[in-house]
Amino acid sequence: PQIILERSKTGQANWVFGLGATGVPAAGADGTGRGAGGEATAPRRVTLDRGLIRNGRLLYIDHATGTRLALGTIDAEARLPEPEGEATQRRRWRFRVRI
Repeated sequence: PQIILERSKTGQANWVFGLGATGVPAAGADGTGRGAGGEATAPRRVTLDRGLIRNGRLLYIDHATGTRLALGTIDAEARLPEPEGEATQRRRWRFRVRI
């Protein structure tokens, strides 16, 4: 797979989840911090039984600076069994860098 990480001209990153552009928890769609039924929205709790990448490539694009960096070949494995628990990871990178 090819993983594309991008940062917008305003500094917002596509790999940051649950945060608004300012780095604070995102509000509801209407900007109030409440869901469609008026209930308070809570941060999402994320777990990952096993994430596996074999023969992957990574592309980083920063639209503010014009930086573009391509890395490959990536083999990686990650686990996050509990939302507040420890994550484990193994990785092997064989770099072919294109700028």
